[in-house]
Amino acid sequence: MQEDLRIGTSIIPYDILLVVYDNSLNKNKLTVKALFASLPYSVMGMRYHFNTLIKSGWIELQYTNADARIKLVKPSGKLLYQMDIFLEELQGAFERKLL
Repeated sequence: MQEDLRIGTSIIPYDILLVVYDNSLNKNKLTVKALFASLPYSVMGMRYHFNTLIKSGWIELQYTNADARIKLVKPSGKLLYQMDIFLEELQGAFERKLL
């Protein structure tokens, strides 16, 4: 079942998801602090969308054993699944365009 990601007109949640997904693909550990520092938005605006993405199951938080204050941001299975579908569709579109 394909699930749409509709979060209004803001691009902030999409940017958050792309950063989380990219770090996951590259096997980088991404902290909440590093995520917020990597995007050019206000902390207040990002916090709202970040919490919405957690509540709706697109991203997950994981606490580290070394320091309980540090939280890692991970893509959820739902996000990984939807990105796989999107990338397959995108690849198909490019292949059709080249024909």
